[in-house]
Amino acid sequence: MNNFDRMLSSEDVMRRRATLLQRLHIDGPLLILLLTLAAGSLFVLYSASGKSWDLLAKQATSFGIGLVSMIVIAQFEPRFMARWVPVGYVIGVLLLVVVDVMGHNAMGPRAGSTSPG
Repeated sequence: MNNFDRMLSSEDVMRRRATLLQRLHIDGPLLILLLTLAAGSLFVLYSASGKSWDLLAKQATSFGIGLVSMIVIAQFEPRFMARWVPVGYVIGVLLLVVVDVMGHNAMGPRAGSTSPG
C-alpha cells in the first residue's frame, strides 16, 4: 500500500505535535489579521500625530498590554469563564456606579447639568 494513500488512525492524530499557537489556544489567521491591523493603525497614528514617537510608543505599549491580556485570557477553560464572567460583569457595573456617585469631574460640568449662576 502506498504511503500517501493510507488513512490516519486516531492514534496517529493524537501523536501529532501541536503547534505553539494551538498550545496557546490562539487562532493563527485571526492573530495575523489583528497584527496587520495594529501595524497599519500605528502607521496612520504616527503620520497623523505629526510624527510623534511618544504617542506612537504609548499606543504600541497599550496594544502590547492588550495582546498579552488576550493570550492570558485564552488560557482559561470555557467552563471557568462561564462561571466567573457574570460575577466580573456585576463587579464592573458596581464599580461604574461607585465612580458615578463618588467620582469628581476634572474636565468641567457634566453633560446636561446646569451651571451655577
